[in-house]
Amino acid sequence: MAPRRPKRSGSLVLIAVLAAVALLALVWGAASTQAESASPTAPESVVLRVGWTAEPDNLNPFVGASTSAYEIFGLNYDQLTGYAPEDLSVRPELATSWEHSADGKVWTFKIRDDVTWQDGEPLTAQDVAFSYNFVLENEVGKYMSQLTFIEPPVVALDDYTVQFTCSVPKATMLSMSVPILPEHLWSDVPPAEATTNYQNPMPIIGSGPFQVVDFKKGSYVRLVANEEYWKGAPQIDEIIFEMYQNSDTMVQDLKSGVIDIAVGLSSMQFKQVTTVPELTALTYSVTGFCELNTNCYEGKYSTGHAALRDPAFRRALGYAIDREKIASLAHNGLARPATSLLLSDYYQSPDWHWEPPADAVYTFDPETADQMLTEAGYPLEGDQRVDKQGEPITLRLWADTASLESQTTGKLITGWLKDIGFDVEFQVLDEGALFDHVWNFKGSEFAPDFDFTLWTPWAGTVDPDWILSILTTGQIGGWSATGWSNAQYDELYATQQTTIDTEARKTVIWQMQELLYEEMPIDVLVYPLAGQAYSNEWEGWVPFPADGGAVIYTNNNFDSYLSAHPRTEDVATTSNGIGTGAIVAVVVAVLAVAVVVVWLLRRSRSKAEEA
Repeated sequence: MAPRRPKRSGSLVLIAVLAAVALLALVWGAASTQAESASPTAPESVVLRVGWTAEPDNLNPFVGASTSAYEIFGLNYDQLTGYAPEDLSVRPELATSWEHSADGKVWTFKIRDDVTWQDGEPLTAQDVAFSYNFVLENEVGKYMSQLTFIEPPVVALDDYTVQFTCSVPKATMLSMSVPILPEHLWSDVPPAEATTNYQNPMPIIGSGPFQVVDFKKGSYVRLVANEEYWKGAPQIDEIIFEMYQNSDTMVQDLKSGVIDIAVGLSSMQFKQVTTVPELTALTYSVTGFCELNTNCYEGKYSTGHAALRDPAFRRALGYAIDREKIASLAHNGLARPATSLLLSDYYQSPDWHWEPPADAVYTFDPETADQMLTEAGYPLEGDQRVDKQGEPITLRLWADTASLESQTTGKLITGWLKDIGFDVEFQVLDEGALFDHVWNFKGSEFAPDFDFTLWTPWAGTVDPDWILSILTTGQIGGWSATGWSNAQYDELYATQQTTIDTEARKTVIWQMQELLYEEMPIDVLVYPLAGQAYSNEWEGWVPFPADGGAVIYTNNNFDSYLSAHPRTEDVATTSNGIGTGAIVAVVVAVLAVAVVVVWLLRRSRSKAEEA
């Protein structure tokens, strides 16, 4: 009898084992690939991934001007003071205490004695004095408006005491946002280069809670935690700000867990994320407003319609606009009807917002608008509104291509103005063209070439000084987009700058807002709400303000970056390792193969016994 061929149980087992190894490698590789991102991170680290659509324009603190740049500056550098999220009051940061002379002109700050730069060098009052003197001596434009009345030099009295002398009492002394830079590095950079084309070498040395270690333009900014930070080490190891060219892609990545938080959501995108149970979506007020900007400039080269220089004409138009509808339709509900220049329901200590009396509020009332226009000398002739010379009035209204909200607002306003007899030429222009028309010059003469404009909202600061300054006569041709000039307003602005008593200063600022409401050089339409959303796998966020504020991207408070962390009940994951889901997938795959191996062994044994 010919010998039997040996059973293939061993071969089957070998095949099964090899299959298990192959499947394990496949799943492991897939999980690893899924865990990787376009931006590099260190292994075994807790990483917060932030999505945004507007990256820093420059990481040089003397040059960068975008909101994203300021967010990075606030993480990499310290300032003398900051703001408490509870009530927006000034709180110590690098400065531990301060005092001023009886006349309010000399301010002395004590700074912390336990702060080091991220290269290990001690931070002293000399660094503070250097940072401020650099701005003053080189007239660094982006900070100079904050340093009004400070007389150089700023002096370091000792290693931990710095003194400022002012020409007059300075009310905004505690709201200056100049980043403190290391003298031992920046003193070697020529000022002409530092304020123009200088690029900070990586890693960027500061004293803040995080340090920029990599910036790939168009892709990401990567920061690592400063373990020696004077407030204590952050609870996360890295932050990666991921740049998105397409905000819809950003939202999809947030939903799928590629990023942990997204900022700058449009009203439509915000509505999408509110239905995702794994995300928390929030809206918050920005310290700004959307406006109908009017060309009030009286210079000989202004092309604005002469009627726009008449306050009575501008007041009448205030009753022709439905702010409720702009908030609901143009902003999809992510806005509140506005009254005065400074945001309502935001400031607390004190409340800088002035609210007009109920009987003076510009409500939507076309009949009142018509009556006021007629009384001011702009009657209807048939269906056509005419000026004081009897000529038909045609108004140009321009919106910004970058803002869908402004475009919808423009269409609405066009319809309302036509309803009360105006010819309106409505156009949508790109931002560059819009700016060229608003800030137009003939030689050295300001020559604004528009009637009305709508664009993305103005954003202010916690202290109202800056946003109030844009409407002063001195800003015509500069920040002022309206060209309006009023001596009383200018005088009130100067007064609030030098009024150190907070309540007395608030009274002056309320008077300024009332005057603007009566004069209407700009029509403050709505207070827009911004949207952001984050993964519920994270906790420890600190909203700013505490009641309904943003958790990041405020430029004023960075507490969230220090305290945010993955939820403690969740299994920690690493950015370049394998997450919980991937591990489960590997285990399931291995168990499945093990079952196959057992079945093959039993089957082969059974057949052997039958033989």
